[in-house]
Amino acid sequence: MNLVRVQEFLNKRFYYSVHRYNHKRYWKLRAYVAAPPREGKIRRLIQLFLKVWRLYQIKKMDGYNNASTGASLDRCVEFCTSPDFRTV
Repeated sequence: MNLVRVQEFLNKRFYYSVHRYNHKRYWKLRAYVAAPPREGKIRRLIQLFLKVWRLYQIKKMDGYNNASTGASLDRCVEFCTSPDFRTV
């Protein structure tokens, strides 16, 4: 790998660990939490458990950064594009 690419990768990882906010991961989790429930009892229970866990992760990221984007189970505030809250 190129030394510059390695340095960029390490800088991003360090930034994510300090600020506890990964832009791609946050919006991927949020899209999963906002999705409508699936069909079937067992699938719905498994999905509910996963949604609650991912909502917990979203709220934890929000808490560390003193922010909230209105995420909740099965419904969320809709944005045209995902806002970029990074300050770097």
